[in-house]
Amino acid sequence: IDRAKIFVFNGGIDTSRFRDENAPRIYSLVFAGRFDTNKGPFRVLEIIKRIITEAPDIKCVMLGEGELRKSFESKVIEEGLSKNIDCFGHVTNPEIYFRQSKIFVLPSTNEGLSTAMLESMGCGCVPVVSNVGNTSEALKNNLNGFLIEHFDDIGSFANSILILLGDKQKWNDFSIEGVKIVSEHYSYKVQSGIFRKIIERD
Repeated sequence: IDRAKIFVFNGGIDTSRFRDENAPRIYSLVFAGRFDTNKGPFRVLEIIKRIITEAPDIKCVMLGEGELRKSFESKVIEEGLSKNIDCFGHVTNPEIYFRQSKIFVLPSTNEGLSTAMLESMGCGCVPVVSNVGNTSEALKNNLNGFLIEHFDDIGSFANSILILLGDKQKWNDFSIEGVKIVSEHYSYKVQSGIFRKIIERD
């Protein structure tokens, strides 16, 4: 196959739905993904344990289902973190939680380009995620979020999150830039235009 004819099409984000509405950010962190070893909910738990010594009031909302959910919830209770972590399972309105959260965290072992990350960015969340797959296509390190080189580098995840929680201006600048990138490159309108050009190629 001629390499010039190969194109990665990501699909679009409904920016009329996944948009920032300046809602109160009551959650420090949001995780949205399948509860499995790839997405890393237990790594999120370790990140929170690392952060909590400096930010004891941190709140995290966990969205999603999967084979690890029950054991995760049991571990939250065992670690005495029930006041810090809310587990809501599968939700049909993740945009509400994205708008209520400051930071989207996803310590995945592999990804393509995370749709949940793009949706959260559209809602003004700042992503702190593993540098895997095509993530760096939309997330520019230290511009609209932080890319962590190793998915199990709990210290780097924790430090990056603490930087954002402690620097309101940096968080705000990253948030604005993230909304802009999603709007300019990943909206339905923009992505449908790209798809149309692909179809119309000779």
